Amino acid sequence: MRSHRLSIALLIFVLALFFYLIGINTFFRHDDWLILGNSITFLPKDWTFLWDNRLYFSPTRLDTWFFRPFFKLGVWGGYQIFGLNHTCWILFQYGLFVSAVLIGGISFRSFDGGSKKSVWFTVLSLVSLSYYFANIAWIGEGMMNIPQLFLLSLSLYLFLKPLKTTGLLSLFCYLLSLGFKESAVFFPVFLGAVDPSAFNQKSKRLSLGWFYGVMVVYLVWRIGFVPLNPGYRPILNFVSIARPLVFFTGLLAIPFIALAANGYRVAFKTKSEIKTALLICVFLGLLVVPHLGHPFFSPGWLLLPGFLSVWSLIFLVDSKKIEGLPLLRTAVF
Repeated sequence: MRSHRLSIALLIFVLALFFYLIGINTFFRHDDWLILGNSITFLPKDWTFLWDNRLYFSPTRLDTWFFRPFFKLGVWGGYQIFGLNHTCWILFQYGLFVSAVLIGGISFRSFDGGSKKSVWFTVLSLVSLSYYFANIAWIGEGMMNIPQLFLLSLSLYLFLKPLKTTGLLSLFCYLLSLGFKESAVFFPVFLGAVDPSAFNQKSKRLSLGWFYGVMVVYLVWRIGFVPLNPGYRPILNFVSIARPLVFFTGLLAIPFIALAANGYRVAFKTKSEIKTALLICVFLGLLVVPHLGHPFFSPGWLLLPGFLSVWSLIFLVDSKKIEGLPLLRTAVF
């Protein structure tokens, strides 16, 4: 176990050096300047702009965007700390991502064989650059997606704890994550799938019920009462549906293929395991479907489904079978 910790620490350091080099050799892109301009110029003039689902695309052009108040606030706060030091922004986002991964790994300790699975999840998440590279390299993507991921990872960890207070804190993290990006809304489906006690223990059922309640209320409010971004209205043709579907399917399948190529075979023994796997598939599908119908594909979309697909993969594998598999070879694959 000590050697694993040293290996993970070395991997984190090497990746930090990699992103440091990215930071000193790149600068803010167009979308980064757009959100920086809104958060540091218009927001201090009128703090109610936090709750506005519109964005300034020029000094006089205010168009419908998304409802992401904590994202705007996070960018404003980041500017107060980092200014326009691009490298500091990138290293901060990398540090927050690593924190989300480590918390996600620790959450496996709520299950049998948790320490082994924690190591596997941490390593596979860190080497899955295709899932998170764009979110760290781009401020506009990173400051909405990475804080959201951190809050959901913390929410998962707290939800798996047996205490009532941690359940309330978990719900609070979920609520905060919705203020960074709407894609967090279906997270209660994931919680219900991965916690075996969620439907058996009264306290957990009540806690999960609150999550589902928030999810339903938020969906009704967001879809029914908040104007939708006209640039993200789906175009229903073959190319606009197939392109993001191919990207998502191909990239999200990599960890599953890597594990299978190194000798692991998934075999569900009980109806409960099958039900869990199906619920997780439904949840991942819900994360992907809103991105279908767009003629473009943003690599920033991969972070949340990528992170949770790796978590789900390690969650579903047999801890005894995974013990004999080559972690290094799987990670390199």
